[in-house]
Amino acid sequence: MNVVRTVKRSNMRTPKNKVEPSATATAPAVGHMLQTLRLSRSLTLDHLARISGVSKSVLSQIERDRTNPTLGTLWRLAEALGVEIEDLLRRRKTSAGINILDEHNTPILLSSDRRCTIRILGPLELAGRVEWYEMRFETGGALVSEPHEPGTIEHLTVLEGQLEVESGRQRERALLGLGQTARYRADQSHAIRNLFGPRALAIVIVTSGMLAPDTTRTAKASPAARFERCKR
Repeated sequence: MNVVRTVKRSNMRTPKNKVEPSATATAPAVGHMLQTLRLSRSLTLDHLARISGVSKSVLSQIERDRTNPTLGTLWRLAEALGVEIEDLLRRRKTSAGINILDEHNTPILLSSDRRCTIRILGPLELAGRVEWYEMRFETGGALVSEPHEPGTIEHLTVLEGQLEVESGRQRERALLGLGQTARYRADQSHAIRNLFGPRALAIVIVTSGMLAPDTTRTAKASPAARFERCKR
């Protein structure tokens, strides 16, 4: 699944196409934590901008919770501050020990053509082992990915509309309807497309090669797709 790259901290991947925060999503309120970490290290906005590669104006907007930073931006800030990304996204737990992430705090990526919206539902500490995403497609939206790590399997369930999935060197394809699930190898080129309806919604779970059963890895994959490049 090519959504974000966290290098040493995880195997989540970054899309090749430009993605940007959803304009309709509320900022994830990481500003206070970012400011606290910055000040604890006696860093000015100028200094943090230089070492992170994130502009001073963007840093200022993030600290004031006026923009929704991408995970790529959060990764650069975490690297510069010497912390984990989850430290920037830290949330209080309830007295019962239940960690709740509000909808408006869920990281959202939006393709440059605004036809593919990706909500990153899995916790960052599981990235590279198990990842799960909610994906919304407008008409003509497509997510195209290069092969991932050997043994990676993706599991896609359609919750609304129809999606065409494609996978493998032979570009095997299948049309999925409401409630249908495709399991397919993601260590080969793969794609997901909404070619038919006004919108489609799916949940995608990605399991690493270490977690995938040997019989699943070696079996012929169902035609399916996952994404990296958002395009019409």
